[in-house]
Amino acid sequence: MKLIFLRGPARSGKTTTLTKLYYDYFKEKGEHKYNDFTEVFAYKGKRIGIATGGDSPDIVKSNVEYFLDNKCDIGITACRTKGEAIHYIDGLSKKHGVNYIYKAGSWMSDDMAFKDNIAQLREIINSGEAELIYKMINTIVKK
Repeated sequence: MKLIFLRGPARSGKTTTLTKLYYDYFKEKGEHKYNDFTEVFAYKGKRIGIATGGDSPDIVKSNVEYFLDNKCDIGITACRTKGEAIHYIDGLSKKHGVNYIYKAGSWMSDDMAFKDNIAQLREIINSGEAELIYKMINTIVKK
């Protein structure tokens, strides 16, 4: 199984990015619900799993177990930037392909000079990262 981890600090948009990935590229258009969810679906003959939660080591481990239990070829989930979850993920690399994507825009704060445009900037970043992960999935699927 190949694993893709969207790595970033709390409130950096990890759930938003993974939700956009699912709704914009894999699910028929509908209202985006930005709560944590897990989903497994078929795509080009492969089983893809997405789990948006990842704020604790237990959640990350549970997500990986969910992907394994559902025989996913590719699993995508969120994780924080440091701590026990990262040690767990690094240990997975011996058996599974592990790829990190580091969440952009986590450096932005609401009090920056361009705060009037911060929501628009975050939307651009989240959409771009969702597209990047989609392209990674397609690269893996082609192999």
